[in-house]
Amino acid sequence: MKPLFLVNLLTLLPSIAALILASEVAIANPTINRNQIINIQPFNLVRLGYQGYFQDQGIPGYGAFHSAAQNRRVTATKLIESAIEKGRLSPDALNNQDYVDAVET
Repeated sequence: MKPLFLVNLLTLLPSIAALILASEVAIANPTINRNQIINIQPFNLVRLGYQGYFQDQGIPGYGAFHSAAQNRRVTATKLIESAIEKGRLSPDALNNQDYVDAVET
């Protein structure tokens, strides 16, 4: 009975993860209403940065993102500010040291 439960759980995990991701990653709307700001989890913010979501704000994507982060050309603060600018994150995130630390990590 236990192995069957684990198999079912492992089968469902990708679907659950996709639903969570879909709730956080929406197509950018240039006319964002500040009441509709989406708060992104730190891991997903970094992932969006890596995938090039903030390229129009000077943050490179993919391998260049990794290199820029290592060389401190992309910082947690810059990534958070870019998300705020796009209406994807509340400005309060900059004042939340736990959030900044999680993005930095």
